[in-house]
Amino acid sequence: MFKVAHNVYAVDCSQVMAGQFDRVSLDPIRLFFVIRNDTARISLRTLAFNKYVQRLRLLCVPTLLVRSTDSNTHTTQGRAMRPELLKVAQLPSSAARTAYNSVTKNDLEREIAAKRIWRNADAVCFDVDSTVCQDEAVDELADFLGVGDEVTKCTQRAMNGSMSFREALTQRLNIMRPSFQQLEAYAITHPPLLTPGIRELVAELHRRHIDVYLVSGGFRRLILPVARLLNIPKENVFANEILFDNMGNYAGFDKSELTSDSGSKMVGKAGVCGLLKRRMGYENLVMVGDGATDMEASPPADIFIGFAGNQDEAVDELADFLGVGDEVTKCTQRAMNGSMSFREALTQRLNIMRPSFQQLEAYAITHPPLLTPGIRELVAELHRRHIDVYLVSGGFRRLILPVARLLNIPKENVFANEILFDNMGNYAGFDKSELTSDSGSKMVGKAGVCGLLKRRMGYENLVMVGDGATDMEASPPADIFIGFAGNQCRESVKRGAPWLVYDFDTLRGQLL
Repeated sequence: MFKVAHNVYAVDCSQVMAGQFDRVSLDPIRLFFVIRNDTARISLRTLAFNKYVQRLRLLCVPTLLVRSTDSNTHTTQGRAMRPELLKVAQLPSSAARTAYNSVTKNDLEREIAAKRIWRNADAVCFDVDSTVCQDEAVDELADFLGVGDEVTKCTQRAMNGSMSFREALTQRLNIMRPSFQQLEAYAITHPPLLTPGIRELVAELHRRHIDVYLVSGGFRRLILPVARLLNIPKENVFANEILFDNMGNYAGFDKSELTSDSGSKMVGKAGVCGLLKRRMGYENLVMVGDGATDMEASPPADIFIGFAGNQDEAVDELADFLGVGDEVTKCTQRAMNGSMSFREALTQRLNIMRPSFQQLEAYAITHPPLLTPGIRELVAELHRRHIDVYLVSGGFRRLILPVARLLNIPKENVFANEILFDNMGNYAGFDKSELTSDSGSKMVGKAGVCGLLKRRMGYENLVMVGDGATDMEASPPADIFIGFAGNQCRESVKRGAPWLVYDFDTLRGQLL
């Protein structure tokens, strides 16, 4: 182990157990960790808000990524680390902001500059859907109103670039046409599902007298309850206002709201950030979100921090890793719209990605499983009671096996798709004999796996736990389906699950 800067050390993998770690390098061949004495968790990516809280509390220089343990030279990717790398960490926030905006060739310098700005933020703007909250409120409202499929298709056309955000918002609202009473009923029956850690992060920002805003392309009526939970003033909420006539019928939306459009720096989230900087004089305004419209807000926001804590599909994350995320997402959406089967969607997505053996290994190494809180304890309790536990997924076996190892689940109890490779390690398709490679009948998919297990093992009470339609369709032959809404709350699961839980501790508590 050697010292890189004040209170920052590099340590070999073999010394992982020697301390508490904050960051791991993205080197797929050999991983080295950077240690901080006052940080308690390993963090590969910004996947949970408690990482933001930890980093906000660290006033020493930001984490550095290194490969060499040579005591005389710090290197990255085998080349000498430029001395300005350390200098960026020591810059005042204004100079760090300049470095962040100007540096394009060295992502490492850019990250260090971004962290410096984050630590000196005087205002933070958060996206809401899939960032502050775990779900997408517009899509959930559409499901609630019984027009989910039509609204999803409209959303996809907007994502494809065939219409502007304003046009998409207009069309989606014209499909939904929510009345005042319907919107109120949805708001009352669908309380906000906050992303774990966001309360603590916002509380820490408030403690430091940093202004916090919610900036969303969603609907103000659904975002105000989020603001109340986080003690954010309603004046700090920027979102779309739905209009009603005297009878409470839908009458359009307020087109003067900046969030009702996008496409230039004068409107949308960029427009909000620009307005705040002019009105409030902020020097370090941060935008945090999960989407392209969030990223486009910087500039005028001084930095953009991408949040990936609510990404739903490992397949989509792998696609992003391979640089084909947008194409794979479109394919996923077509499958969700019912325009192709699961098998067809899986085939098309893999044909787009075509991951090599080396790429899949690199992804698996650099993206360790992020377990949902409480799952370790629940599985341990099930094992203690000699209850067999299985993992059943439409994802890829290579990415599911590390999860099984963490939970002490035998690899024989993992049902997932197997990617095939040729002798050179190139992509060569997938194993179509796997039950999880198809769906649409009780003989394949998760239903097929549950049926197989009941026949093979003679189980009398087999339980399926999941968050999606394919999980729910597995019962029968599964004896019951328990809906899990801890990471995402799908309307179809809410309606169809005989029992819906929001955390694994609830399930464990019922066993005790």
